Amino acid sequence: MTGSSRYPRVLVVDATPFCRHLNNGIVKSNWFQGWPKDALAQIVYSNVQPGFDVCDQYWVLRKTSILLGAVGLAGEESLCGTRELAGTIYDPATAHAFEARPRIERMLSGLSSSIRTPLGEIILRLPSVNSRALTNWIRRFAPQVVFTMGGLAPILRLAARIAQFERIPLIPHFTDDWVNCIYPSGPFHSTLRRSFEHWLMRCLEVSVVRMTISDAMAREYEQRYGGRFESFPNVVERFETTPEPERPCVRLCFIGALAPNRWQPLYSIGLALAKLKERGILGELVIYTFPEDLRRFGKHFEGCEAIVVGGTAAPSEVRGLQLDANVLVHVESFDEASRLLTRFSLSTKIPEYLMAGRCVLAVGPAEAASIRYIADSGSGIAVSTDDQAMLCAELEKLLTNPVLRRKHAAQARLTAVTRHDAATERERFRAIVSEVHSEGVEKRKCRGE
Repeated sequence: MTGSSRYPRVLVVDATPFCRHLNNGIVKSNWFQGWPKDALAQIVYSNVQPGFDVCDQYWVLRKTSILLGAVGLAGEESLCGTRELAGTIYDPATAHAFEARPRIERMLSGLSSSIRTPLGEIILRLPSVNSRALTNWIRRFAPQVVFTMGGLAPILRLAARIAQFERIPLIPHFTDDWVNCIYPSGPFHSTLRRSFEHWLMRCLEVSVVRMTISDAMAREYEQRYGGRFESFPNVVERFETTPEPERPCVRLCFIGALAPNRWQPLYSIGLALAKLKERGILGELVIYTFPEDLRRFGKHFEGCEAIVVGGTAAPSEVRGLQLDANVLVHVESFDEASRLLTRFSLSTKIPEYLMAGRCVLAVGPAEAASIRYIADSGSGIAVSTDDQAMLCAELEKLLTNPVLRRKHAAQARLTAVTRHDAATERERFRAIVSEVHSEGVEKRKCRGE
């Protein structure tokens, strides 16, 4: 029943739209897949091409429109999926080249972050953000729950205010520990940080249930903030797997972002593979990543003969690439800033890797949730040091022992089916959202509203 307690009308307020080419967009799309489209809408502040296969009602926040609204010229910024676009999952090359900002905004993006960040925050806090046109659009949709992955203080502010004005509950979902790392420096650092902390607490105050990407994050946030946190990592549709290919050169495959500084452990793997090749132990690392990451970090892999840069994989190609690999690779950087950001995160790609039924090589700090998850579940080999000798030794085990790879692969598949099956976990997600909605209705009844 659309708009019922089974599928409440959810308004997403977020810095990333529903999409299939960026992590937060992927996770969000996977959780809300199958939600009635007339019960899902999003207010988005992002220069990212939205997908329409899960959600087809958007309101796009743009700085120029907000400034025009400040002088009484606010316009209609709704974006609906047409019949031609409905169900579309975009080609990654088109999606990553997307540019919808007016020329003046593109020019401002060239400013240093010390100027651009506070300027953007000021604009996003103007009263004209909540224009009459946006208010009318929200009222027509009549949301029953607000959902946000945050990203900036003004996003949290807008989400909290909508929940307050509409007298409906809010569900925040945290995918990494960005709340501890946002606004780390700059001339207005302390002011921005105080404002962020204020609106984060406001969001937590109007939420009955908060969501995280991993069990480790849920437990940490319960201790840090109090209240109830539920773990909702990425989910994957169940599909048939195949035996790993037999080939003389064992193929390791990485599919994902090279930031924050993930290129460093990937390069270390390449160096270790090159050393093993000198002893006749053959392996190669194939890397698929985003176009922008290739531009920024691709030069670091030049000259390493064991690394093959495969380009950017379309969503429809990912499963085939995973099944064509002997070992799937996940890495986290050992530098301090990256460790702080990712230590409680369970990477979007981990459940996808596990469902493919392949042994996983995880390289990164021992405290990182993604690295611990592979070790604790028995889904692969975890290397928690950047020591090259240790990395070479563990790689030698993987390259020379197909029985070991098959053992970890079987456990990986079992873990995916048990903990990340889309059909089962989406129902748990739906039940939690419905529970939050029902509690909100009961509270309004008690208040006589």
